[in-house]
Amino acid sequence: MLLLISAEWATVWAIVAGNIVTLSTLIAVIIELRHLKKSIHSSTYQRIYEQMMRIDRFFIDNPTLKSYFYGSAEPSTTNRAELDRLASISEMMVDYFDSVYHQQDCMPKDTFPQFLTFMKDLCTTSPTLKAFLAERPNWYPEDFRQSL
Repeated sequence: MLLLISAEWATVWAIVAGNIVTLSTLIAVIIELRHLKKSIHSSTYQRIYEQMMRIDRFFIDNPTLKSYFYGSAEPSTTNRAELDRLASISEMMVDYFDSVYHQQDCMPKDTFPQFLTFMKDLCTTSPTLKAFLAERPNWYPEDFRQSL
């Protein structure tokens, strides 16, 4: 005997099947978004460390300059070229800090606070970085400047 389904029941089953497919798709999208978020965090973290390693390499190649940024040494020269070089290095450092600051939402959880501590430490102990920031109050966003 052939069992026939009424049009109403066919509609109900079609709606139920459609909802199951929609729910399954939604679950798959959520899972993919979680994987994408992890991938973005990992990629951002890797790029930040690659940039930091380039800065580290710069100071390995130029050890006489490190104390101006990782210490409290003040420039004793009045040579314009040397002062411009220190300003350019300051810009490189602060640009890196600004980049890290604005990528904090893309970093793995709980990693930004350590970076912020590092950035604050350098900006509060280095007269060269302090002077660079003070002389250029409009170069960087206010929220970033306030965080330092």
